Amino acid sequence: MMLRPVRSAVFRSVPVIAAAVFAAIALPAVVEAQGEAQAAAQAAVQAGSERLPRFAPPDSAEIREPLFDFVLNMMAADSLGIWLAGDIDRHLQSLGRESLLPLDRLVSLERRAAPADRALRLRGLISERIWILTLDGEHDFPMPYSILGYHPGSLVVSEVIEVSEWRLGDLDLVAGEGDDRARYFMADTVVLRLESGHIVLDVDAWLDELLGKGLDDTWTTGFAVARCDDGWVGLGLGRGRRGRRLYGAFDFASDKVKPHGDDREKALVRVCRPFTRIPADSPSRPWSWDR
Repeated sequence: MMLRPVRSAVFRSVPVIAAAVFAAIALPAVVEAQGEAQAAAQAAVQAGSERLPRFAPPDSAEIREPLFDFVLNMMAADSLGIWLAGDIDRHLQSLGRESLLPLDRLVSLERRAAPADRALRLRGLISERIWILTLDGEHDFPMPYSILGYHPGSLVVSEVIEVSEWRLGDLDLVAGEGDDRARYFMADTVVLRLESGHIVLDVDAWLDELLGKGLDDTWTTGFAVARCDDGWVGLGLGRGRRGRRLYGAFDFASDKVKPHGDDREKALVRVCRPFTRIPADSPSRPWSWDR
């Protein structure tokens, strides 16, 4: 799609729309500054610890979307198993909430221990858990969430999505410059890296034409969640067609996309980004189907 300059002062504040959160949720994204020093957001990942302890499950008021509530609770308890569509539906019914996600297409959700011969190691951590999401076929879903009133396109989601789970634990982050520098503490940080399958944001042509560089088709490379002092935050990370590093943030309590990234989220992205890099030989590498 043709990229053009943003034409309106209103749209200058609109971040790039990124890919969906786990199970086909979309997040707004902002372009990461390529030249920012990585030292601005160094994490105090628990050094020398490959196996991090379990974390406390979220309070029911912290996660509005029932499926995300289910996923976080399973991670908190380190539960392994296969949950069919009926199991997920019963969880939704127990919470008394409706989902915005296309759960009628869900076949199963699985969390399993990674086989020893497939153990992944990175920066002193090991990925011991794998999530597998199975739908009833590949789909082109309408965007379930909006940003500033727009549902900017559709999500192309493969029949099977597999992600590896990385427990980063507690992070002590620094962000900002000069007098604006501040420290942020993130607890129970988890990164999910897409290992196979794809979740791709296909932006509507008219909106792409209108917003130009403020918008881009996005290939999801991973997700991250962390507990902050004011609740849980979710991140979607990905790549645009021209290689731009994109991210978006999601407010679990309000069940809404966040229209702007703040310093805290930018710091978290810089720490989580290395854990979402997809190997060069992976069939799920961003935009591989265009090569």
